[in-house]
Parts: sequence; structure tokens; C-alpha cells
Amino acid sequence: MWRVIVQGDLDMTNYGLPPEQFAKLQKELPGEVYITRTLATYSYELNNKKAPFDNVNIRKALNLSLDRNVITDKVLGQGQTPTYVFTPTYIEEGHLIQQPAYSKEPMAQRNEEAIKLLEEAGYSKANPLKFSILYNTNENHKKVAIAAASMWKANTKGLIDVKLENQEWKTYIDSRRAGRYDAARAGWNADYNQATTFGNYFLSNSSNNTAKYANPEYDKAIAESYVATDAEGRAKAYAKAEEILAKDFGIVPIFNYVNPRLVKPYVKRLFRQRSTRSHLLTQPLYY
Repeated sequence: MWRVIVQGDLDMTNYGLPPEQFAKLQKELPGEVYITRTLATYSYELNNKKAPFDNVNIRKALNLSLDRNVITDKVLGQGQTPTYVFTPTYIEEGHLIQQPAYSKEPMAQRNEEAIKLLEEAGYSKANPLKFSILYNTNENHKKVAIAAASMWKANTKGLIDVKLENQEWKTYIDSRRAGRYDAARAGWNADYNQATTFGNYFLSNSSNNTAKYANPEYDKAIAESYVATDAEGRAKAYAKAEEILAKDFGIVPIFNYVNPRLVKPYVKRLFRQRSTRSHLLTQPLYY
């Protein structure tokens, strides 16, 4: 791809730029690198029906001891933003959603609490929490998984031992749906620019809910959004549901996606973030 771009054979790239080439592209092709925030969240789903992830304190320890900023700033470094909630707070009617309090605590404090929770659950250096991260075959997913595994081990002083497992797309999807995993990489892209496209995902009866998360209070909060009479009422319901999910530590949210791409300067009009599946509305392109 690098040779094709430099030679000018492409007017713009479609989606994504390799993280390892990103800094070089910014330096050698100034003014051509464009980054657009998208309505999408990258996370690790935890199998809530499988021990030990049916224990909220184990799920909490994993959330506490993962430094999202390392992944967004050092592993990827393309403008992704760390998140501790599933629904992007910048989506329509998501403005009342708050990041949980622990997201503002120093990592040292979070790690200390995570270690305490793990020790209380019976884990030690001699008997660490062992599990696998399942991800679909992709170099970026592999890099994130390596970083997460390393951080979990280091930040808990050896109380967590993670192995990586990659599968091709169809097998990976089948494994998630059948619950044949411990933790699994997941990404959700909004179908439209409105918070319900995320809120419905973790309903107890949702076919998308491969984390097997279930809480009647969460379902009730989402149901309240259906009968709300205005946008503010719906926003309150979505914020309430997101707060419940965060307190249950049902998943490990990691970051909100961006779409980095190269666009030649003679392409006069670009893209606006809108409520399409890719969340980028293509405007007419004039040369």
C-alpha cells in the first residue's frame, strides 16, 4: 500500500491505516492524513456465564487493571479515545452518559484494588487467574491483545496469566455465539446515530449479547427509553442503563474507533460523520 500511495496511484484510501506506518505517513504526506471519529466501540467481552467471570469482582479487577491509554496512545496511536463505557458519549442522546469514577483514579490505586480483589478470590503468583483472549485474525487485534495480556500481568504483579487465541472470522463468530471463550475481542458499530443502537445490544434477550450479560434492571432502563416522550427522557434512560452495565463490569470497554485515511489535497470535499453504517456520509467529491 505504501508504494501505491507514494506513487500517487490512489486518490484516497478506503478504511484504516497501518499503525506502524501512521507516523511516517503523517511526516512524509503532510496534509493528506485525515482522522474521523466514528460511532463504534472496541471492547473485550467477558463470558458472564462462565466461571470465574460470573464473579463481578473478577470482572471488576480486569477493568481496573487495564490502562486504556497505553493501547490508544502507544499501541495504536491514531487518535482513538479511551472509554470505560460501551455507548459512545458523543452519539445522539448519549450526552448524559458518564465515565465511571474509577476511570479518573490513578493507575497505581486501581492496580492496588485489583490485586486485593484477586487475592480475595484466592489467586496468587503461584495460582494466577488464567484465561484466554479470543480474537479474529488481524494484526491490530493481536497487538492490542498482547498489550492487554502484558498489562494485566504486570499491573497485578503476576496474579493474571493470559494466553492469546486467534480464529478465522466464521469460527470466531461461532465461538462467541456458542459461549466457547473466556474473553473475546468485540467491536460494535452503530447502525444509526442514536444511543439505542448500543443500548439494545446488552438486553438479556438480545442475539447480539454474546457476553451472556443479564440484569433485569438494565432491561428495565432500556424499556424506559421506549416510552420516554422526549430526547432528554431517552437520554436519561440510556445513561441509567450504561451506569448499570458499568457497575456490573459486564464487559471491558477499551476505546472508541477512528477512521484514519489518506486523501489527496485535490479532493476538495471529504466526509462528515453521520448516521450511516460506516458513520461517514460521502459528500460529492470535486477534483
